[in-house]
Amino acid sequence: MVRPSRDLPLCCTSAHDRVAALRRERWLVRLMLLIPLFGIAFGAIGRLLAEERMVPPSDGTGYFAWQQSWITDLDFDVTDDIATHDTTFFPFMHARGDELVVINKYPTGVSQMILPATAPAQLAVLVWNRATGDDVQEDGRAPLVIGAGDLAVSAWSIVGLWFLFLTARHLTAPLPAAMATCAIWLGTAAFVYSWKLPLWSHGVSLAALSIAAWASIVRSSRDAMLAGAIRPALLVGFFCAMALAIRPTHTLVLLPLGLLLLHRWTGAMLRRPSGALAWAGWVMVGAIVPLGVEMASRMLLYGSIFFDGYANTSEGFDFSAPYLSNVLLFVEFGPVSGGRGILFAHPIVIIGLAGLLSAMFHWRGEQRWLAIGGWMTFAMTVYLYGSWWFWNLGWSYGARWSSDMAVPMGIGVAWFVHRFHDRPYRAFSYLAVLTLWSLWACS
Repeated sequence: MVRPSRDLPLCCTSAHDRVAALRRERWLVRLMLLIPLFGIAFGAIGRLLAEERMVPPSDGTGYFAWQQSWITDLDFDVTDDIATHDTTFFPFMHARGDELVVINKYPTGVSQMILPATAPAQLAVLVWNRATGDDVQEDGRAPLVIGAGDLAVSAWSIVGLWFLFLTARHLTAPLPAAMATCAIWLGTAAFVYSWKLPLWSHGVSLAALSIAAWASIVRSSRDAMLAGAIRPALLVGFFCAMALAIRPTHTLVLLPLGLLLLHRWTGAMLRRPSGALAWAGWVMVGAIVPLGVEMASRMLLYGSIFFDGYANTSEGFDFSAPYLSNVLLFVEFGPVSGGRGILFAHPIVIIGLAGLLSAMFHWRGEQRWLAIGGWMTFAMTVYLYGSWWFWNLGWSYGARWSSDMAVPMGIGVAWFVHRFHDRPYRAFSYLAVLTLWSLWACS
């Protein structure tokens, strides 16, 4: 059911006018949500028709080596699959017993998320070759497999934006939530990594983080914890763990959800420990597969469940001298390239931060921790990326990590519009300017 925005002075309008206004609002909400949906869908169709099965050159098989290993080789050892491709991106070796193995710095989360699409595609290639005697490429970079992965990431991106809308709608109202969802998609790096370059990790990251937020904020109420509800707990565990399996730095992005859930769970423990403990147990059950696959693969390959491929390829951090001003404000125009500061390249984030700041003073209890956690996430991520030797992320659409901020910033934008506009559509003026700026400055 669509809740009305605060743009209707109910005491001064007739029932007919209110119904007509609600109908217009519903259509406007749908229109705003259709913009990213059709944008991502048409992008996927266009890539397939143009036969652009693009694997990023910097990937060097990375994510797709897991596909080849799991489906074709039936093992966790992606090192031999990486070695079959001529690339300079993986010159780093790690000692495993008496032998040296190639380091794959990429986690398994992307491959886990798209496996329901890529596995049937790769099996189809295998069956075709065995049945016809053909020699169609069988590894994780086979055209059919890449095409299936492309479509899977596009589908996950659409799902992620939908759950971002549902979460923001739960905290505000439908129209501000729809406007925020569309603005965050167009105004951050989520745009290009779900529309043009889906075979990077950011499209599936958006989905995992958005579903985790919805399962935590909307579905995991204190009553659900008291009852030991199974389904919400499994969703929280699975998608939070999957976000970590996609990129460990998502620990910071999950911080607001952790603070919210901890507040609720502590209260539930004081009232009914059995239900709260059961709920926490189901969360851990949900996390088993994503984290289990990630840790098992690292253990078998490199001898440690916490093996950090980035650190072992000399891509470390210097926390004593972070590039904070660069990460926030660095200015660069021209063709797509990395290094732009997030506030310069994606100023919609400023509205998101302002909305979260307002929420700190207007929300109460557990929801206030959600707003505080959003600001903590932003500040800690700025410090983390500023401390990385490769702070500018190289070839990138603006500040690539702005895509990871989609959930907290989307909630912030939705609250800002809801809080400061009796008629939310008035926010179109500056939201459009900010998103167009991002599209212009980063392209």
